[in-house]
Amino acid sequence: MSETKMSEEKPDDIDEDGLAIFSLEDENIDELGKILSIKYSRDFYSVTLDGQFNLKEIAKKVSKDENPRLPNATHHKDRLLKTGLIKKEKKLQRKKGHVLNYYKGKPFILIIPKEYEDQVKKSKDLKKVFANMFNLTLSGIIAVASLGLIGTTKLSGSFG
Repeated sequence: MSETKMSEEKPDDIDEDGLAIFSLEDENIDELGKILSIKYSRDFYSVTLDGQFNLKEIAKKVSKDENPRLPNATHHKDRLLKTGLIKKEKKLQRKKGHVLNYYKGKPFILIIPKEYEDQVKKSKDLKKVFANMFNLTLSGIIAVASLGLIGTTKLSGSFG
């Protein structure tokens, strides 16, 4: 049995907050459009939002096949890495030289005009506000849904 060693790897061009920022004049904006127009790419990206997975695990979930085509998954992984929608989270180095990379998607995509790009990329507060806004929205949806369920059970009980 081979021993494994965990090591963190964080590329320089990836920020750690889960926010992918594009300007309208960004060269990757065309690539982003192509990625979002292909179902396999969208599914690949969606799987990486659920946690950290290696390429084979992602390919299995996307293709729902026990032996998925890894070259196809590798192609889509490379496109997503190039645009910054996913990032390499960690690297599992095995004793025999085999390497497993784990990938995780960024849950937020922000597209802004070119003149605001530097301000937004430097502003950590905006990123915190954006994350808090998502958490508040999610909490609001859960609260409204639970109130709706309570209201429907009272109505159905009174008419039954």
